[in-house]
Amino acid sequence: MTFKFSLNERFIENVVADNIIIYKDDKQDARETIEHLRNFYDNDDIVGILEIPSSNYEAVITQSDDNSYYLNKNLFKTYDVNGTPFLDYRVNDDSKKLLIYGHNSRYTDMPFKILENYYDEDFYNENKIIKYTTEKETKTFKVFAVYTETSDWGYMKTDFANDLDFKSHIKKLASNSIYDDEAIDSDQILILQTCSTKKEYLKYKKKFLLIIAGRVN
Repeated sequence: MTFKFSLNERFIENVVADNIIIYKDDKQDARETIEHLRNFYDNDDIVGILEIPSSNYEAVITQSDDNSYYLNKNLFKTYDVNGTPFLDYRVNDDSKKLLIYGHNSRYTDMPFKILENYYDEDFYNENKIIKYTTEKETKTFKVFAVYTETSDWGYMKTDFANDLDFKSHIKKLASNSIYDDEAIDSDQILILQTCSTKKEYLKYKKKFLLIIAGRVN
């Protein structure tokens, strides 16, 4: 059971869906939106809302003091095999890189199942804009790279010696992409990670689909 929010009319109704969808009044500021969710779920771990506007996809994002807790917890902090998308515990709103993780499955709907659509070039071209709302602001990112990683976990790096180190890191990520777009020159990037279910990766123990976007606003 998930929930449909209408902050404008101040009501909540149950909907039959596996992903959490939030409908926000555009007049609500970011802080009030996040606070509304925290109060409803009685969960101060809620830190943001992830949106892929062209696909009408929205999901609540959490953050705990490790990268394990929300692998099998829902927003009410009760056991749920679907888990809840979460921000890496090592970063914050101002970090140069935001890493958000969520589950996927070949057999059932999961919070980040939609990300596998980025393997399709048409979907990729039509869904490059991703928005991330925190209690401070709404940030707009543009996807520039998509690929599946099976052995090099360097993309999880969060500390950079200087701007040159960061820019070099972005270019390396872009060079791995299945598409030909150039890296976006940005002071912040967003990486969405989920498990890949594509057949060619089934032989690998770890196979993570990465959607990489640079902040444009």
